Amino acid sequence: MRLESGSQAAELRCVILTDFIRKAEMPKSTGEVAVCEDIGIVPIFEDLRRAALSDIRLGVLSGSLVIIPSSAEPLLRQAATALGIEPRDLSISPLSHDPGYSSVEIRGEYYRGSVRLITSVFQQGGITVLVGTKSLLGEGWDAPCINTLLARRKIWRVFREDYFAVPDAFARKKEVAQMFTQRWRRLVGAAELVYTRTPEGRSLLLRARNHSLSGAFQKRAERVSCWK
Repeated sequence: MRLESGSQAAELRCVILTDFIRKAEMPKSTGEVAVCEDIGIVPIFEDLRRAALSDIRLGVLSGSLVIIPSSAEPLLRQAATALGIEPRDLSISPLSHDPGYSSVEIRGEYYRGSVRLITSVFQQGGITVLVGTKSLLGEGWDAPCINTLLARRKIWRVFREDYFAVPDAFARKKEVAQMFTQRWRRLVGAAELVYTRTPEGRSLLLRARNHSLSGAFQKRAERVSCWK
């Protein structure tokens, strides 16, 4: 995605299709990090959102979850008016963990109009990367502006979140740890620095030990009881 956004910039119109939504895995508050075990709309959305790629405007379109960049709200309201959707039937609410994105709900007789509505915003560039389900967008969906199409099923390595300890030499000072993180982002990829001396950091550290990819290869001690 970084290569596509770099080469096509504002002209990018990418659709990422997957099989499941995983709505329950959406973070509920600022600072919460989703620990996703399988592929789906929410894991893909969260991975790209945290990557914070400057050249993409990320959106979601599915039967039960619709998300737009908050900056695209004027385009969405214009499209809703053009489609005859009453303002009272359109609800736009910032996400609790990131106000830069908003969830969209359509009520009343237009509740099935989300596909046409989001397609209009997508074609106008309010959204440049749209994550959706194959069941909703895979058949009969007409969006001639698409120039990149990706399908994600069980290719979890592409979007897997892993955890790595900052080397002791860099971890003693906050400023040095931040410099290490910046260099990591430039040379390796997206990363988030977590301070494990806070209650939230300690909680994340425990989860990291359970979900770390590198930890999967460590031998675990086992206690076996037997009668003799």
